[in-house]
Amino acid sequence: MTLRVAFLHVGQAPELPLRMLASVQKHLGVPTIQMSGMDDAALGSGLVQRLPWNGKQLMEYRLRHLAALSEGDVIILDTDVIVQADIGKVFGLPFELALTVRDKPVLDSQGVDLARVMPYNTGVMFSRCRRFWVACREWLVAQPSGAWEWYGDQMAVAALADRYDVLKLHCDNFNYSPESEQEDVKNRLVVHYKGERRKAWMLNR
Repeated sequence: MTLRVAFLHVGQAPELPLRMLASVQKHLGVPTIQMSGMDDAALGSGLVQRLPWNGKQLMEYRLRHLAALSEGDVIILDTDVIVQADIGKVFGLPFELALTVRDKPVLDSQGVDLARVMPYNTGVMFSRCRRFWVACREWLVAQPSGAWEWYGDQMAVAALADRYDVLKLHCDNFNYSPESEQEDVKNRLVVHYKGERRKAWMLNR
């Protein structure tokens, strides 16, 4: 079955996802699936999967889209990601999900270590198990609605991942976030420009 890359694009400017898509075509050259609302502009030449969105509860919406994907091998990327190698080779290994693991403390504004609460960074994921995403959405909608906003998908993945065959990948290789704009990242397989400061660096590449 053909490998695909899926990404969520709703209501934001196109510059970041277009750069991500260019990197996907350069290093993978596979079909893409844009997961969007009913009125978002289509980017690139890939399939657009459209579901209604009320502009709120983005993480529940993302999981709803993932649960709606057809079966098969899919790489799921955030739009602030640059692919720098043929990461599709990961699918030569046996797994239901391949997830990138935070192995260093990530402190939020209250000093909570997010790496302990949410050990997987969902900005880069490899999936051949649609039922996992169905289960994640079911788990999330059973939580208080506040969890449906930011971090809800990562909470669901953390809660359910140990019930599946998970290949753990190192963030330093597959989901790396640089510490400065000048940092040499050419040997990283995937660079994740998460956060507003890093997104500006991505646009300056």
